[in-house]
Amino acid sequence: MDEISGLTILLLLHLVIATAVCTHILLTKTEAAAPAWIALVVVSPFVGALMYWILGINRVQRRARRLRGRKARYVPQLKDLDLPFLDLPTHQQRQIFQFESAVHDAPFLGGNTVVPLIGADEVFPDMMRSIASAKTCIALSVYIFDCDDIGEKVAETLKDAYARGVAVYVLVDEIGSGNKARAADVKLAAAGIPTARFIPQRLKFLPIVNLRNHRKIMIIDGNVGYIGGMNICRNYNPRSTETVRDVHFRVAGPVLEQMSAIFEEDWRFATGNNLQLPAVLFDQEQVRHPQYARVVPDGPDNHFQRTLWILLGALALAQRSIHIVTPYFLPNEVLMHALSICCLRGVVVGGVQQLGSALSPPKLRGQPGML
Repeated sequence: MDEISGLTILLLLHLVIATAVCTHILLTKTEAAAPAWIALVVVSPFVGALMYWILGINRVQRRARRLRGRKARYVPQLKDLDLPFLDLPTHQQRQIFQFESAVHDAPFLGGNTVVPLIGADEVFPDMMRSIASAKTCIALSVYIFDCDDIGEKVAETLKDAYARGVAVYVLVDEIGSGNKARAADVKLAAAGIPTARFIPQRLKFLPIVNLRNHRKIMIIDGNVGYIGGMNICRNYNPRSTETVRDVHFRVAGPVLEQMSAIFEEDWRFATGNNLQLPAVLFDQEQVRHPQYARVVPDGPDNHFQRTLWILLGALALAQRSIHIVTPYFLPNEVLMHALSICCLRGVVVGGVQQLGSALSPPKLRGQPGML
């Protein structure tokens, strides 16, 4: 009788916990993720709920919302500006701007210069020249900052800038730059440079071990910035045995204000301290081939689906070709269908996967228009 009572109590406890957890799943997870989590919680009493508590709850988002309550840099919203795309020359361009503005309220800002930089030969020398010419402030956020030959050169250039009175702030990710024996940020901190790590892997942070910061941003003096896909490590060195080709962008103009706002928020999240980067400085008369640009943040503290919607909108308006360059090609079912539809209506879709890709897209190969 006692055994039956004990089993009944455990069953009731499981039902109570499972009901609460499944309710949270339904309210917070996407249609793709929710069924798997619910199945795990229901068929694995207590263990499933524990795994969801460790891996499924987005604590970064909750902490970010709490920190956003503090005063932050003002980033103008769409309602504060005239729509810049009314004078664009083609109907397709106007549609893209209209759709993307409806999906995310970060405004498109005019008067920018955006220059693509391809590979280590272009990116690192350009970045180090800008660091060497810095006068007031350098803010660097990167996922991987290795203490190899590339990282040592960048670190030494940062230390030289700091020694001549430039304020330097370095934010790295704990997982990406976590090897203490080769931790560039530890050496920078020893030189007096303020550094921080995104979610250090201590026991109290174990429930968010899977949430990382993959941003690669550098802003210098409020007049030049770098953003894109490149970490600071030997993998991009053309003399390495496994060269990775990637793209970075040198940016100047008002859009640096949005990049600065993102860095300030990430720094506040990682350290709990407010930071005010220099105001953006640019000479409109010196801007060549001015471009509209904006920064759309993505990650566990943002709305994941917005980036997907932006991609789907662009695919829907594609007329001739689509080119994809990515280290990991892992499209969900919705994006796969969108690419297939583009192929079927005659749009040429081509992709280049970098070294390190774990999967290839077999379902897309053989579709009309797919390279």
